[in-house]
Amino acid sequence: MTKTADQLTVILGQEIDGFVSAVEQAGELRNSIFKHDWKKLSQTLEKMEHVSGYLAALEKERAHVFSKLRSEVGAKTTAGFYTVVVHLEQERQERLSGQFRELKNLVLQLQGVIWSIDAYTRTLSTTIYEILQEIFPHRRGTMYSKSGRKRKSGNDPLVVNRHL
Repeated sequence: MTKTADQLTVILGQEIDGFVSAVEQAGELRNSIFKHDWKKLSQTLEKMEHVSGYLAALEKERAHVFSKLRSEVGAKTTAGFYTVVVHLEQERQERLSGQFRELKNLVLQLQGVIWSIDAYTRTLSTTIYEILQEIFPHRRGTMYSKSGRKRKSGNDPLVVNRHL
């Protein structure tokens, strides 16, 4: 049981380091978008792809080791992290609980950075769309052919004579 708990400690430490890196990379990604530095954006996306693959592998390994620890302490298969860790000696319990809290905090930080990127890009895209709709009002809406299929609207405005 102590060997499995030590394995979990090592994996959590690696995950924490990975998420620290992911938060930093996400911050760089956000800054690249804000500064319109597309070269740096591309480089950062490649780095983030590697980090996300690494984190996915660690998460899979952590789930396996945690499942093993859960069975070793005799907890139910649905038991959560703190329910399992409470069966360990005090020092390991505190270390693992602290690492788990730190990991959860880093995940929230990453979500916050990604949310800010999402909000910025959605706002920017909506603004650009509305500006284009004002500049080219004749392209507003969807046009349909006589057969009922969507078609591209031309550059000329469509005039409908309602008196006919």
